[in-house]
Amino acid sequence: MVCVLLTLFAPVAFGQDVAASSEWPGKLDLGKLQLECLEAVGNDAACKEISQRLLSSFSEKSTPEAVTMLSDILLGDDMGEGRGWFGPAGRKHDWNWLARQFHLEEFEAVLPSDIVDELVFQRLDRNGDKLIDPTDLDWSPDGHWVREAEIMSNLFQMFDRNGDKELIKEEWNAAFDGIAKGKDRLDLEGYLRAFPIGRSMGGNSLGDEPTQERLIRGFFANELGSHFEGPKIGERAPDFELSTVDHAAKVRLHDALRKGPVALIFGNYTCGPFRRTFPDYDLIAKRYDSQVQFLGIYVREAHPEDGWVMSSNSTNGVKIPQPKTMTERETVAQTCSTKLNYSFPLLVDTLDDTVGNAYSGMPARAYLIDKDGTVIYKIGRGPFGFIPGELDQAIALMKVNQMLQADSPQER
Repeated sequence: MVCVLLTLFAPVAFGQDVAASSEWPGKLDLGKLQLECLEAVGNDAACKEISQRLLSSFSEKSTPEAVTMLSDILLGDDMGEGRGWFGPAGRKHDWNWLARQFHLEEFEAVLPSDIVDELVFQRLDRNGDKLIDPTDLDWSPDGHWVREAEIMSNLFQMFDRNGDKELIKEEWNAAFDGIAKGKDRLDLEGYLRAFPIGRSMGGNSLGDEPTQERLIRGFFANELGSHFEGPKIGERAPDFELSTVDHAAKVRLHDALRKGPVALIFGNYTCGPFRRTFPDYDLIAKRYDSQVQFLGIYVREAHPEDGWVMSSNSTNGVKIPQPKTMTERETVAQTCSTKLNYSFPLLVDTLDDTVGNAYSGMPARAYLIDKDGTVIYKIGRGPFGFIPGELDQAIALMKVNQMLQADSPQER
């Protein structure tokens, strides 16, 4: 399917049909561009020429995310966080906003007496020191908490052998036995040698690293993500109506928002990072039950068997071709719902990815929409943007705003 790339996504006004977002002011033959990019693989000069030609069509401020992504792929970028279209999350409420609400000076913090809702304070006080300061709300990859949490999370995964996100005594003891190699005690040197400190603990599994050709094919197949950018913070959320995976009901966003704020969780079963993080999103949904409505949106596969195959998927028995019909997509979505044990409704996007493109929800993404239909939180693109804790805090900050509004109705 030929669609448009070289233009900015035009947001859909709340209440309009989301299909209106498919109208673009200009057109580009993506089939021809894909062929040109594939022919340039291995020829650095040719790749650079295509990249420069694409980028020269835009000013730095107006360059679409998709153009930046394709350009970086052509230039052989390592596609790490902050590169291509892997930017940070967007949020209406952050530390600067919080500091203004409580009239904080530099080095001051929010106290428990400022936020009397214990759950809200706890979710914002990330390190548990009974103070909320900038470090608690810092989700940048260089933040101290993020770096330390990544190490601890990787160690937890090493101990959690069955991957159920819980550690039991037998798993803990088995980990010690494996590290100590049959001994009944372990010194510091032995402990440090047991873990990959100084070596990569994350990233792609062996055999999963993509070639430039694979990235190009995945880009044009929308498996790396949607070419659209979705609504920005402060914009109206595009309306849509989709059926639940079991066809028991049709859900329209406009109607759901009449009951209160809505969190949208986009994902697909062949996306490993989504499968790993989904239990955390499900826990957040249960934590804010009756306060925020969670809706899952099932989108196209990120790593189908006829696309970018991940060896980690094959190891786990996840071997699914890209669905060609709605029935096939619904079948895979039902498998995802059952395997991941969704506690909230799972809706299935249309085969032409109408909602996935409107929200740039592929391969996985999360949004928080206030009751008036305004986007107040937008997670970064996956896999680097899959940070459930950010959504957790976004909801907590929204509740802080609600409390402040109740005390002082003036606009905050």
